[in-house]
Amino acid sequence: MENVLDRTTALAQMDGDAHLVAEVAGLLLQDCPKQLSAIRAAVANDDSKLVERAAHKLKGSLGIFGAKEGFEAALCLETMAGGGDLTRAEETVGLLEEAIQRLTPVLEGIAGQAVR
Repeated sequence: MENVLDRTTALAQMDGDAHLVAEVAGLLLQDCPKQLSAIRAAVANDDSKLVERAAHKLKGSLGIFGAKEGFEAALCLETMAGGGDLTRAEETVGLLEEAIQRLTPVLEGIAGQAVR
């Protein structure tokens, strides 16, 4: 499961501060469901601009952790929405959700280190 994110990337993004990595992991855990919900609603409403914005935000957060699979799905959503074509968005949202499901327990483990 550890291959769903890159700890080295996360540490590098936060100047080697493992405590900060743990704190940001906790924030991402809180934010992911909100962003996924926003993306799902925007796809359902065929709102390309909102899909693009929400996917961009989530992509950035996932990128901090080197979460390649989720990052790539969010990038795909952002790109298709930017082009105004959401025909494959539902399928891509499914891939993003699966990636985040695999990422969540790893983030929970990292976030748990903040309280130690």
